[in-house]
Formats: sequence, structure tokens, C-alpha cells
Amino acid sequence: MISVIIPVYNVGEYLERCLDSILCQSCKELEIILVDDGSTDQSGALCDNYAAKDERLKVIHQPNGGVSKARNAGLLAASGDYIGFVDADDYLEPNTYECLLKQMGKADADIAICGAWFHWPDKTTQNDIAGLEEKYTGPEETLRNYLGKNYYGRGLWNKLFRREAVNQTLFDEDVSYFEDSLFFCGVLKRMIESQKGIISFVKEPLYHYMIGRDGSSIRNFERYQTSMLSAERICSLFDKNDPAEKPLYDIARFRLAFMAVNCCRQALLNGRKSEAEVYRQTAAKIMKEQAHNKDIPESEKLKVKLGLISPVHGVNIWKKIR
Repeated sequence: MISVIIPVYNVGEYLERCLDSILCQSCKELEIILVDDGSTDQSGALCDNYAAKDERLKVIHQPNGGVSKARNAGLLAASGDYIGFVDADDYLEPNTYECLLKQMGKADADIAICGAWFHWPDKTTQNDIAGLEEKYTGPEETLRNYLGKNYYGRGLWNKLFRREAVNQTLFDEDVSYFEDSLFFCGVLKRMIESQKGIISFVKEPLYHYMIGRDGSSIRNFERYQTSMLSAERICSLFDKNDPAEKPLYDIARFRLAFMAVNCCRQALLNGRKSEAEVYRQTAAKIMKEQAHNKDIPESEKLKVKLGLISPVHGVNIWKKIR
């Protein structure tokens, strides 16, 4: 059975589409855990209405504590052999979990990762998750690719975990943005330490990810500030003085530079020039440290360089030339 964990907060406009896409999965053995994180719209009532109609749904109502706390509540309540995560404003193809389970079964894998469609506010769509050739890798290679090459998608929504792979890992409740990256890196790090684990890939885009529901620039700046905390804690997973872990620490440190560039951009958009300069200096320092790191693709370094040259427009320049 798959336990599907869905944090719910003020998503009444989208929740029915999400739940309908899960209830119609070709894989029927599901435990759907809805964690209503103090919603102030009709989301909580919708959760209860759906649960009354299908016994596979379980609803947890709790005071608003953020996405990490909501996901932890779901993890503690989960009883499935597999764990999946869905954002409440997204939706799935009908065969998503069937395909992921099938791919995992081919090599007794611990994690399966699939492609996704990104839906932008201007109604355009993009299938843009790299590194999903249908093969298998170990946890260290997966972690290197995830941090260094920006492979596999940043979120958890396109990933299915064997319960043993999660191994009682919980979300850091201090982190509310890029908390999924910190969780995923933590799972992979523990797999490396145990010297076992297989990750499988499905190139087909099976998940539909909605971008830009909260477009406030102020809100984005606050979230990107939190992303720096996530990146710092990912770095702390690795011992920079251990020769075996130093390469992973360096790659994680480069990801911190990438986050700093994003924070610099958001700070400038909000007229916070002094804060922007602090983030710019942080990114520039790390970029200098990692300039000759061969584990980081030149394309990823270019993203940071463009952000340093033009913090506000660098991301758009990258989109045009890539």
C-alpha cells in the first residue's frame, strides 16, 4: 500500500482536482492522508466530505504550523509500505503510482523518480526535469547529480519512497521552503551511510506541477530567505574535513551560492539593496571557491555567474541562451 501525504492549506479552488486525480489512480491500494494545516477557507470541509465518501482518505486537522509540520504529521500517521507526497494544488496522471511501482520492482529499488509537466501562470507547459533516463543509480551518484547538476526535480512530488528508505526521517520544522530538498538529501545521506540503496527513474511526465499560485514578490523574498536556511542545513549533512564527504560538501556549498543569487534578486525586487549586497557577496565568495570544481557542470556555474553580473535579469538571460 502507498501512503500519499498531502498538506492542505487554503487550496479550496484546486483541491478537488487534486483528490480526484489520486482517487482514480490505476493503483487502488492507497492510504491518502490529508493534513489540514489550519485552513481558513473551505479546504478543511472539502477534506472531510471526500473522506466521508472513500475510506482510503484520512483527515488530520491541526493549527497552522507550516508545510514541514504538516508533512511530519502525515508521516507519523502513515502505515503504507511506500510513501508519496503530493501538493494540494497539483494533480497526477491516472497511472502515476502504477508506473513508479513497476519501475521500482524491476530492481527492487528504494526510490522512484518520474518526469513532470510544469504549468506556468501564462498557460504554457514545460516538461523540464533532467536526468531521467530509465536506469538505476546508487544514492551517492543520485545526490551528486541532484545537488551539482540540478537533476530530478527539486520537490518530493515526483518521487516515491520505500518506507524503509525514509527510515524515520522527518522534515526540519524550522524550514518551510526547499524543505523537500533538505528531506531528500537527508534520506540519500542515510542510504549512503548504510551502504545500500537503489534509485530508479521513469522519464515519462506523470505529475502536473502548478507554478506561481502565490506570486507576491514580498512573499517570494521571505521564502527565498528560508531557502538559504535549507541550503545551509544541507551543507551541514556533510563533514568537510572527511575526504569521503568533502566532494559532497563542496557541491552542496555551490547550491548555497545558487540560493544566494536568488535571494539577491528577490531583495533587489523589494528595494532591499543592503540585504541584496550581502547575498551577492556570499554567492561571489562561494563561486570563487568552487570555480574549478569539476563535479559542477559549467552550465550550472554559468547560472550563478549571470546572476552575479545581473541579479535581476540573469535568470531571463539564462532561459534565452540555454
